[in-house]
Amino acid sequence: MALNWLWSEKCGEATLKQEDKKFTLDLYTGNAFLIMLTNYEKNGDTYWDVFSFWVDEQHMKNMLGLNKKGGRTSRSSA
Repeated sequence: MALNWLWSEKCGEATLKQEDKKFTLDLYTGNAFLIMLTNYEKNGDTYWDVFSFWVDEQHMKNMLGLNKKGGRTSRSSA
């Protein structure tokens, strides 16, 4: 299934730091719990790429290492 979101429904921003470089992600909800996009300019045009997404709250906890079981959890056990 493809990710879908509305450009008019941006729900926030996140600034990430990697070594001495910082970049900002645009955050959206849609048919996923959270969709993270990065944008850049090239030849005067703006482009967006999907940086990451979280399917649901359990997926988010797994990705952030917050799952108390210390391993992956399927949605059926949530």
